[in-house]
Amino acid sequence: MKFTLTFTLLTSLVAVAFASVADTVNNIENIKNQILALHKTVAALPDTGGSLLSAIPLHTGASNVLAATKKGIADFSGLPKPLSEADGNQILAAFQDVEPVVTDISNTIVAKRDTFRSVPLVGNLVNPVAQYHFITTRAFGAKLVDAFAAAGASDAQLDRAKTLKTFGEAAIDRAIVAYS
Repeated sequence: MKFTLTFTLLTSLVAVAFASVADTVNNIENIKNQILALHKTVAALPDTGGSLLSAIPLHTGASNVLAATKKGIADFSGLPKPLSEADGNQILAAFQDVEPVVTDISNTIVAKRDTFRSVPLVGNLVNPVAQYHFITTRAFGAKLVDAFAAAGASDAQLDRAKTLKTFGEAAIDRAIVAYS
């Protein structure tokens, strides 16, 4: 058991230490896929009358988005630095694919606010739990762009990534306000 755990930890560290641009792009695509899966779950909710049973997959989906984002952030530390222009452009293209998905899910979450608020959680915890996920996702998005900068993205690439981050943050901020 101890050997297996040690081996697993070491292979995880080695994988992060030698992440490739393809790994990083795949992880950013995984973030998008996790957001799309969560969006599908949110969109399937009725417009009113949420239940505790329907809240469980939402929490799981939001947790999956955060886990995928953490992995994406970690991969940047293993990239060869500085990034070449072509590598930076590949990563930037993956970022560009994520932003509209963030906007779409944020809009859907705002539209389903009454459904979320009707979930019977003790102490009316729906708003704080939702806000936790929004705020954490927003912070992780910023860390992802910071990791891109630390990997040596060009100024033009970084400017575009920051613009995408601003659009994503604005969408998340609308959800934060809706659940305040």
